Amino acid sequence: MYISKKSITFACDFARLCKITTNNYKPQTTKTMASIQDIHALEERIYDAVQEYLDNPDGYENATLHVYLDEDEMEYRAEMEDNLLGTEDDGIYPIADLIRDGDPDNDKASDIANSWIFLD
Repeated sequence: MYISKKSITFACDFARLCKITTNNYKPQTTKTMASIQDIHALEERIYDAVQEYLDNPDGYENATLHVYLDEDEMEYRAEMEDNLLGTEDDGIYPIADLIRDGDPDNDKASDIANSWIFLD
């Protein structure tokens, strides 16, 4: 099989470009491998944050749930934030999507936790 010098140069440049691009790309919602207990813990944090909002809805102008990885503790956090802009890809969830019949939506909390953590 014959491979031209131009093809080899292109392949090397392409591989180098891919390596640089992937090393610099760090998505907000990087999933991490964990245990079922970690998923349940994040579900509980989400549930508690939404319940905190329900206990004091007047304390927020435009409440959103913020889910993120605390890199110092290597633990996922779920906190209510006010006037935080972003999308679900950024870990920002509108409060209206997290409430069902006046209570925190367990199914939505589970969906969010499973979108951030997968089992190893």
